[in-house]
Amino acid sequence: MEIAKEKGEFGYEFFSNEINKAIIDYTQTKTLLKNALKHREFIYHFQPYVDSKSLKIAGAETLLRIKHNNKIIYPNSFIDYAENSGFIKTIEKQMFPKFLEYLQQINIPLSFNISGKSLTDEEHIKNLFKKIHNLPINIELTEREIAGDIEYTKKIFNYFKNKKFRLSIDDFGTGYSSFSYLKDLPADYLKIDISFVRNIENSKKDYAIVETIIDFAHKFNMKTIAEGVENINQLKLLQNAECDYIQGFYFYKPMPFNEFKSLL
Repeated sequence: MEIAKEKGEFGYEFFSNEINKAIIDYTQTKTLLKNALKHREFIYHFQPYVDSKSLKIAGAETLLRIKHNNKIIYPNSFIDYAENSGFIKTIEKQMFPKFLEYLQQINIPLSFNISGKSLTDEEHIKNLFKKIHNLPINIELTEREIAGDIEYTKKIFNYFKNKKFRLSIDDFGTGYSSFSYLKDLPADYLKIDISFVRNIENSKKDYAIVETIIDFAHKFNMKTIAEGVENINQLKLLQNAECDYIQGFYFYKPMPFNEFKSLL
């Protein structure tokens, strides 16, 4: 700290403070996850998506949270550390039985997000799902997670398809944005990223991208889900573009299971 003080005019002190902050954040997040696992503070919230024509609930996405001292902690506070540290696999092992318990109480499909770090661990994936077949599970994987090793991704996709699961590619258009690898993947849904949906009222280019994704998906026998819909104008534009499903605050925010079950 003395060196940082003496050389503060060159930015060393600022740099030192940033490192100290990072160490503190790292330690706090590690403690948070350890305690959440120990005391079973991880919970799920559910955000429905609707059929764009009937506007009836067609399914829901399952979203991870931590409930600590009656406060909800959102994944942006811990998910990066959880994935990079390996905690995410332990979290999935603890929470997947709860996911199945919820699934058995409702009559619509539920989406389960798999971490990219988990996806590359074939043994972990097979241990997690080995006893599960023919359930209305929609496996969600982000575009960045599937485009790295295509041959391995095909293998994992076929593993899920043999179990009669559905497969969604999330955040489509923000990663490698290549249509070429999709032709060989048995995906069922493309989720159009919120960054495009948010601007479709004011940006002809964003609307054109959304139309292109929808058209591409339909030609490859996939359905589309638009994320982040917040108003009637966005809904109408997506309906005109023949998007299949709509998700966003305009219809429903993420909610606890009891509230979700009552809604259904």
